[in-house]
Amino acid sequence: MPAGPLLDITLTDGQFDEVYLPHWICTAVDPTIFEKFAVLHSDNDGVSVENVPEVTPSHVKLPHTDFSARGVLTRIKRWAGFLVSLKCKVFIYKTKKAFLTLHVYLIPSDPALEAELQKKAEEKGYERIEKPYPLGVLNMNDQFSLKTDVEGAAICPKHFQLIYESWDPNYIEVFIQQPGNEFTLSLENATGTVWSCEIRQFDYSSQRPFMRVVTEYDVELLRVRSRFVERVSEEVINQLLDDLSDTTLNDGEREAIIEGNVTRADRARALIDTIRKKGSKASAMMIVHLQRRDRTLYAQLRLPLVISFPSSGEAPSFLDM
Repeated sequence: MPAGPLLDITLTDGQFDEVYLPHWICTAVDPTIFEKFAVLHSDNDGVSVENVPEVTPSHVKLPHTDFSARGVLTRIKRWAGFLVSLKCKVFIYKTKKAFLTLHVYLIPSDPALEAELQKKAEEKGYERIEKPYPLGVLNMNDQFSLKTDVEGAAICPKHFQLIYESWDPNYIEVFIQQPGNEFTLSLENATGTVWSCEIRQFDYSSQRPFMRVVTEYDVELLRVRSRFVERVSEEVINQLLDDLSDTTLNDGEREAIIEGNVTRADRARALIDTIRKKGSKASAMMIVHLQRRDRTLYAQLRLPLVISFPSSGEAPSFLDM
């Protein structure tokens, strides 16, 4: 069974000292798994299998490797007969079939397979809905089922097995006639729920909700203040400080936020409070930049979506989310 990505390695100059080949097997489950890795070499005349002297949690190590001209490194293999735990990903595509039809894939973290799925989706005009991947690891050959909280939804197949399909993996089709504003997808096995996500109307709909003009954007920031402070990352804070410099924050205000607040949370409070006190237009500008810098946090805070931002004193137009 493949345990790592397909690799084509070409040496143009010098010689190999060591080669580290990535794998997606969870090595913490079974200590003896280190003994069961091998590397498959392939050329036009056939294949050969090589034992490996060292395996780390993320790579297989081949020291002082000398490849022949046609001995291209292709794929890590494993021996059968033991439990294999994998790092996996869930891919969700909105199709062009009857509204709303989703194709959901559960696959090992194989970059080549991910690229193949994306290529096929683009050829068919499908759109990917990006959601967080499952945490932890899943066991190969386990039985899974995909569920949703929408009444009357059709899911096929209802049960499936996690296997490795290197070229054309099977998918779960989800058909929902009336999805509403949001719904939940969850993946379950015998132990319970191993992954879930919320699919919102903005994720799948090309039609926008009704328009409204918001005038008190400082009130919008006040509404989300505590959650913004709790969830915003230090990197995004620094990006917002850069974005708002000159146009909204002067040098003194920017330095006061940075130097006067040591912790991430204090700096976040100082930033949102400074901008909010400057009024509606400054608050709207911060929402604009937050939408661009951290779309996930922006969606979690359920902030309005900017449609236009006039240069005059007129208030910006927002889309109510």
